[in-house]
Formats: sequence, C-alpha cells, structure tokens
Amino acid sequence: MRVDWVALDDIEKEINISRQDNPSMFYKPLSALKKWRLVDSVRRATGKTRQGNNTYTTYYKWTPERFLVYLRDTLHAKCETELKMFK
Repeated sequence: MRVDWVALDDIEKEINISRQDNPSMFYKPLSALKKWRLVDSVRRATGKTRQGNNTYTTYYKWTPERFLVYLRDTLHAKCETELKMFK
C-alpha cells in the first residue's frame, strides 16, 4: 500500500473523532466527500478469518487536485447556467 493511502484508523487518529463514540460526526463528512468525489477509496483484502472468509480494509486518498477540479467544474456549471439566463 502506498503512503498516500490511509485507513479509517489513521483518519480517526488524525481528526481525533472516535468512530464508535460518535459515528455520525465521523461518517457523514466522509460520506459527503466520497459522494462529491473529493476522495478516492479502494477496498483491499487484508487477511482471512478463522472461518476462511476474507477480511477487507478500505483505504482513502485525498489530493488537493480533486478539490480544484470540483471547484472548477462547479463554478463552470454555475456560470454556464447564469449565462443562459441572460440570453
């Protein structure tokens, strides 16, 4: 796994919000970031349980370029709508 991909445990430590104690404060912003495609996520098999089932871990990656693309596309769409209103 590359260094720029992080697991939920790392995010939890960094922002100091417990997923178990306050799940809505943790997962709602993450869900919005994923919905708006501001973070990438990848799910990887990380091991097996005693029953032989695979265990998975989801890793996330944030890059400033994603935010710039989002802002550019949003502003472009808004400006295009405004220009159509004045024609």
